[in-house]
Amino acid sequence: MPLTPFARTLARIKSELGLKIAAHTKLVDRRLAESLAPTGIDTVMVDVVNTRVLQKVFHLRDKTIEDIQSSLDILDEFHLPASPHIILGLGCGNGPDSEDLRIMEILKGRRLKSLVIVFLMPLPHTPMAQTEPPSLKQVNRIFREARSSFPGTPLFLGCAKPAGPYQAKVEILALRHGFNGIAFPGDEVVQAARKRNYRIRFEETCCALID
Repeated sequence: MPLTPFARTLARIKSELGLKIAAHTKLVDRRLAESLAPTGIDTVMVDVVNTRVLQKVFHLRDKTIEDIQSSLDILDEFHLPASPHIILGLGCGNGPDSEDLRIMEILKGRRLKSLVIVFLMPLPHTPMAQTEPPSLKQVNRIFREARSSFPGTPLFLGCAKPAGPYQAKVEILALRHGFNGIAFPGDEVVQAARKRNYRIRFEETCCALID
């Protein structure tokens, strides 16, 4: 959906209804940022993936990771709050993506509202239906890197993650690495947090919007 024509409507939603607004823009150009800047939008979500994923999974064959970096630069220039999403498991059908750690480099040193990590959720009857999720060892390494690289940034495990036992183990890893929040947490991780005397707060909102 082109967001620029709806910028005035977004501004009215903020001013008249007082709702929080998050826009999942994907890539951002100057025209879009200029239209969103006066709206008071609460956060802009940009998917941070490598060039191979952009071209082979997202089918943006003329785009590279430099376009993602440019999007983040433009958001910063227009003082738009950013909540980048790192997507794990987008291996183009060939297993886990080995470059998930490398793409974090383009985020370091930026002022972020939050950083969200999500996973590919393979859908039946699609080209990536049989894609395996990253190993827990790899996830542990990425979570550790994310937390150490962004110690002052709210870090969230987002809503997109494989269900079942894998989800439970991933959520426990997020808890161990000091994530600030987990979307749709399972009972196991909630109980583990209580045993560790964590202060738990439940909110019915997108994790990228949580202060």
